[in-house]
Amino acid sequence: MNGNILLVLAIGFFCTCNIMVAQNRISDEQGLDASLFWKSSGDYVDSISSDKGSLYLKLGHHGPAIENLWVAFRVYFNDFGGVDIFSKFKPGLELKKTKWYPSKLQRAEGFGSDNYQAGKTTGLGGIKLWNGNDFQNLGPVAKRTAEVILNDTLAQIVITSYAIPFKDGLIDVEFKLTTQIDTRHAVIEVRELNGTALELATGIPIHDELIVASTDGSVIAWGDYDSHEKHAVFNLGVALLYDTANFQSNKITEKEHLLISKPTSYLKYYVTSSNEKEQSDLNTYEAFENYVEQLQLKLIAK
Repeated sequence: MNGNILLVLAIGFFCTCNIMVAQNRISDEQGLDASLFWKSSGDYVDSISSDKGSLYLKLGHHGPAIENLWVAFRVYFNDFGGVDIFSKFKPGLELKKTKWYPSKLQRAEGFGSDNYQAGKTTGLGGIKLWNGNDFQNLGPVAKRTAEVILNDTLAQIVITSYAIPFKDGLIDVEFKLTTQIDTRHAVIEVRELNGTALELATGIPIHDELIVASTDGSVIAWGDYDSHEKHAVFNLGVALLYDTANFQSNKITEKEHLLISKPTSYLKYYVTSSNEKEQSDLNTYEAFENYVEQLQLKLIAK
């Protein structure tokens, strides 16, 4: 009798564990993904390393990428380290299917599009160094590594640049971009691994034809980013959200709206996006602006 009870309990525990694992697996497949692969072979890997600091031409989509249901983020694996985004029109995972560049057939089926223009800017929340007079990219380096992490709750990119000559010494900078299950935004964390205080610069690309709105704690841009994807021109919105206590000034150029941090060895801020072709209630500038305002209240302590 007791043996039968123990057997039933054991079977129940085993089934419960299998159900939990299955639920986690389904959650991953439906909500988050990560992608880092070699262009020549198509082999997916979890991490890479380069003494020269650039594998831009050797990697699929030019660097590590992650996605949630609404937006995909990639970080270029080079000194610029810009953050680019892939806009989706319907919720779902598309990185492994499109590898960032949808075919003509996939576009006809409603897959998203690479219409954001990062170029040699910071892109959406990338990082530069500020020496008090000018900006410097995260290079040259003695080594640069990248890793993608995916689990039940988050997808993450970690890029670390070692031995960057800056001012009178060498610095090691870790750049981490994370998105979580059931969210469309991502958090970015930048850390100098030796505790050296740096003035860091981040921002978003801009041009004259975009709607650009800057408030205490956020910068929003909405419009057509002059995409090379001429088959699918549409307006998209991006936003960078930050704690004003961590920044000292901004600098607006013809190509970027940049924010310069106070000296720090750790900086945290957020990025998000939507577009007018989305099957959502955030497909207008007004709706996106209101969403950013609410998100700012939620994420950044006042």
